[in-house]
Amino acid sequence: MRSIQMRTWLECLTLVIPLISACSHLSLDFGNASYGLVEDLRSKRSSIWDWIRIELVYDESVNELTKLRQTTLKRLISQARDYFEDTIKVERVKKLQLWPVCPGCPSYSMRRIVFFSGAGMTILDLRQCAGQMWERDKNGEVTIICEKYCKPTCGTATAPKGTAIFTPCSCRHGNCSSDFDDYIGTIAHIDFVLFVAIRHGTCANETLAYAGRCSLHPVTHRPISGYVNVCPEAFEAMQKNEMSKWLSLMKHELIHAFVFSTSHYKNFIGAKPEVQRTPISIVPGVIEKFIRTDWEVARGTVNHDVYMIVTPKVRQEARNHFGCPTLEGAEVENQGDSGMRASHWEKRVFENEAMSAVTTQVYAVSRVTLALFEDSGWYQVDYDKAEDMSWGKGLGCVFAKKSCLTWMRSRQDPYPFCTQQFDVRCSEDRKSKVICNLVSPEFAKIPIDYNYNIPSLYTDDKGGSIVAIGREEIADYCPYYRVFAEVEKEATDSRCTYAGNMYYNNYSLEHEQVCAKLRKIFSPSARCFSLDGGIEVSKKSTITTYHHKVGCYETACKDDRLYVKIQSSKFYPCHYAGQLIHVGKAIAVMGKPVAVGLVR
Repeated sequence: MRSIQMRTWLECLTLVIPLISACSHLSLDFGNASYGLVEDLRSKRSSIWDWIRIELVYDESVNELTKLRQTTLKRLISQARDYFEDTIKVERVKKLQLWPVCPGCPSYSMRRIVFFSGAGMTILDLRQCAGQMWERDKNGEVTIICEKYCKPTCGTATAPKGTAIFTPCSCRHGNCSSDFDDYIGTIAHIDFVLFVAIRHGTCANETLAYAGRCSLHPVTHRPISGYVNVCPEAFEAMQKNEMSKWLSLMKHELIHAFVFSTSHYKNFIGAKPEVQRTPISIVPGVIEKFIRTDWEVARGTVNHDVYMIVTPKVRQEARNHFGCPTLEGAEVENQGDSGMRASHWEKRVFENEAMSAVTTQVYAVSRVTLALFEDSGWYQVDYDKAEDMSWGKGLGCVFAKKSCLTWMRSRQDPYPFCTQQFDVRCSEDRKSKVICNLVSPEFAKIPIDYNYNIPSLYTDDKGGSIVAIGREEIADYCPYYRVFAEVEKEATDSRCTYAGNMYYNNYSLEHEQVCAKLRKIFSPSARCFSLDGGIEVSKKSTITTYHHKVGCYETACKDDRLYVKIQSSKFYPCHYAGQLIHVGKAIAVMGKPVAVGLVR
């Protein structure tokens, strides 16, 4: 076995997925950790690549959840693990052993470690904790020496007793070695250990969870352990319609621990030394800065800095996705705090990618993200497991390289961006109703470099010119269509495919006594359609009149033909795109007869 000592490398990243809130990301340091001790299957001549094997270790805090919530959390974590075990390959590890943490490191010093392996000589300059030392006996077994305490931890998570995956540990002051005996051992045939905790930790500002890496492979620098901390209050408040969001969250956090973090980039294959530390560290060959000299905003054309992952496969996948052969790479987030910047894809151009900083809809782990895994040099990936990301697909260089103002002013239909406040339409895949998130800037000053208010660009729902701003800061304040929540009902949203929405307003038949009977309107096979001319519905409790243009309706495919129905009507065939289907069904809404027509 190899022995080595190093500093803690913990990059803790947070994902927030409220329907309209910006996220708050964290960068934390939990003290001294280490490279793990590994015994490889690799040799000078060959290495064995196979699907990653992930061991799950649950902190005792998980036991404080109700049985139902425990089951839910473990199911979500297991589903995320299963996805990656079927998607990414690593150089297999025969067995590994993690180093415990010495709490309360007083200071750090630099130390150079030189060791030999089947891969040749490796030299590491490490920042080691002054309160932590190690020694190796004649049999080669490593013992960690702490000042007072040894902790079997990774981030916020502590391994339960009997988790024998750590090196031996002793203390200079006090007898702590006997307390640590239950944790001493190695784990075989596992390539990554994931610790899971549900602690308050640094949960704040609507944070849902955060994650980090704890130990690295001593030769390849691939992470071999990490953790996910779920924020308890957020998890307890999870609604039934948020399961897909939370599954995406677990995948998102694991991706941070595996590969997508600024702390990883310098260890990528082909990475050159960092040349800039602020505001975003430049690692030539991995993440680089470009200046857009033709960036349009309301005050004219300005210079705008963008930061991009420029590794070969990421660059090619980004070019393929947007249909832009001159694209330099995949743009990363340039706003938010240090944990958010450069560790996520830019929201403006990757809105519904799972690794955007605020996930609002779809949550796709795209080919671009899988390409990042491959370009690190640590993973091989199955691109067939990539999920479809419709945002920006095939929209070209104007969409990918210029400001959203250039896109909005140059097209009659600015989709996926929007210019009419409260406008509702069907999503591109017709699985949801989506609304324009354009809002009044009354309570927020419009940043000068993100002000797109040229004359007559933005309008209210009656067509009047307004001054407005996109709601999401990290989308560069660009307004866009997004799934929305039903504010009057808990656990409901505007997805057609979620059966739990069957009791809420359908934005075509806004009458609860009618909607309660329409159990098949919201189902996995339901899709969104436009209403010819729309309908107007007045609420009893208000004098507001709503003009609804879209609704969710049951669909079926038979003999390569689409069929659509509403309520308990028969299925009507759709023969061509844009066909108006006259449905022979009238209903009473607020006592008035309404006939419904659908446009495909």
